[in-house]
Amino acid sequence: MNILKKVRSYHGGRCRFVRTIRLNVLTFAIAYLVGQSVVNAQSSILNFEQTIKLAQQYDLQLAKNQFKQKSLIAKSRVAQAMPLPVASLGLNNLPSDSFRLNQEAMTQLSVGLSQVFPRGNSRELHARQLTTLSEQYPLLNLDRKAQVAVLAGKLWLDNFYLAQSIFLIHQNRGLFEQLSDIAEKNYTAAVGQSRQHNIVAAQLELTRLDDRLTQLKLQQLRLIEQLSEWISPAFDLSENSTNQDFTDAQMSQQQENAQIKKQLLALNKQSLVLPEIKLNSPELVTNNLQHYSSSSLNRYLLAHPLILSFEKQIEANQINESLAKQEEKVQWKLSAGYGFRTSSEQSMMADRPDLLSVGISFDLPWSNSERQHNQLISAKYQTAASKTEKWQKLREFHANFEQVSQAIQILKQRKKLFTSKLLPQVKAQTASSLAAYTHDDGNFLDVIQARIALLNATLDKLLLDVEEVKLLHQLNYYLISDSPEKTYQQSAKLGDKNEQ
Repeated sequence: MNILKKVRSYHGGRCRFVRTIRLNVLTFAIAYLVGQSVVNAQSSILNFEQTIKLAQQYDLQLAKNQFKQKSLIAKSRVAQAMPLPVASLGLNNLPSDSFRLNQEAMTQLSVGLSQVFPRGNSRELHARQLTTLSEQYPLLNLDRKAQVAVLAGKLWLDNFYLAQSIFLIHQNRGLFEQLSDIAEKNYTAAVGQSRQHNIVAAQLELTRLDDRLTQLKLQQLRLIEQLSEWISPAFDLSENSTNQDFTDAQMSQQQENAQIKKQLLALNKQSLVLPEIKLNSPELVTNNLQHYSSSSLNRYLLAHPLILSFEKQIEANQINESLAKQEEKVQWKLSAGYGFRTSSEQSMMADRPDLLSVGISFDLPWSNSERQHNQLISAKYQTAASKTEKWQKLREFHANFEQVSQAIQILKQRKKLFTSKLLPQVKAQTASSLAAYTHDDGNFLDVIQARIALLNATLDKLLLDVEEVKLLHQLNYYLISDSPEKTYQQSAKLGDKNEQ
């Protein structure tokens, strides 16, 4: 008997052990499958960073600026070259009575060559001016890249808000359906006029939610169309591209747009976390954007690529002033000619000597000094206009930065109010109204209104979170670099990358 008990206890413990192993394996398998489904869902979503990267990759303005830079570099090489020499060929002093070459002594076949020498250092200055103008395009590309990041990021965040709003409304719609079922059951159990309006109110709110979902989906489709313009593959810009290539590119772009829309609409099906945006300025982060110093902000703004591109424009205009001063110098022209003559019938000499001509010509710039003076004045005014445009853009940057930073502070105050007071109060109101109705001490309409208020407060809080991320992302546009040297390095890397 003892042996039998031991065997039974052994088999019983073994079965429990096996069941435990099976249960652990099943739990692990379920957890693995759930984790894989989450990973697959996340991978099918076009996230914030991917959207910005695609928009920058397919932006045609970057390619356009690159072509303009190459054009100016080629022009600068042309400007360094000397003007082309001019050759001449003529038949001079031919008698009109016989048209014979050996009738008159002064008849000759002449060949000439002339070369113009530009004024002073005008060739070098003009080439340097074009080179300086070409150097602003890597800076403009760096600025354009930051602008595209702001624009594409804003569209993605707007789509994120609409998608998460649709997700939250779908979640709350189930609760309203439950409330509608409860109202119908109560009405069936206790028929009365006082209970009938509860069913109508619940169904009305369901209809309003459906209409709200329809409006949000329509807004989302419009937004996705705008966003797809930024992140769709660009047309091949090679020199040999044809209209047929453009047609083929349009067809492939439509397929790509369909995939992009599918990835963006995937945001509607799950709850996601907003991307975290950090400011590029440690000083401004430390001061919480409330009492930042103007010197710290000026350091970033003066190193902004758009401001540095104005510096290149000013430098090119200053070179133009030097070019205007070259108009006061003489432009020279050297010419040489050789005249071939045949033997004359009237001359006793068998052969007549050929004629060689050499000459130098030059203009007289001092004969019209007012012209040179006005050219120089015009160039100086153009430089002053470029400097004014630079300071105007700096003032605009200051105002925009101040406006955005203040908006962020107000949003943080509102978020604090929502988190500490508004949302807890709305949740407490929802719970109390439901408890009162459960104990026959409250109104069904109060329960519905409380649920609607909670949904609206949740959506308002989501909108505040999205707006804060958008403003922080916009603020980073003004904080690209804190020194001109770093900006030039970034623009040079961007140019090398575009060349590849």
